[in-house]
Amino acid sequence: MHFDLFIMKIDVKNILNKEEGSTLNGSFKTEIDLDGFKTAEPVQVDYELIRLEKSILGVFKANVVIEMECSRCLSLYSFENVIKFEREFSKFSGEEFLPIKNFEIDVSEPLREEILLSLPIKPLCSLKCKGLCPNCGQNLNIMLCNCKKS
Repeated sequence: MHFDLFIMKIDVKNILNKEEGSTLNGSFKTEIDLDGFKTAEPVQVDYELIRLEKSILGVFKANVVIEMECSRCLSLYSFENVIKFEREFSKFSGEEFLPIKNFEIDVSEPLREEILLSLPIKPLCSLKCKGLCPNCGQNLNIMLCNCKKS
């Protein structure tokens, strides 16, 4: 199976030639650079493009699985999340729109931003994570230690 690496461009030539209210649905899988975070599997992105008067509204849903390190016990775990976001694209330049270039929209940067914003500030493998013993460093989720509790 082929995955586009870091560049997610969608051809919008067909929808640009259609009337207002027309839609185009699709999906793709991709690998993405997440500033040091690693995806456990390719990101699945489903989208709907809606033709507006002077632009195209993109409605996106991304299924993401990221390898995270628990901030309490330091174990690796898979953080699964579904991210939904919208962006508007236009051939006309303007601050409120992302550009349509060569009849394509590039969703790589908006997708990357949304995934990074969705990451937990303090990642936990479980809400019941017991963490590490401050004395011996034993992962208390795996086995209790014999250190004296103070």
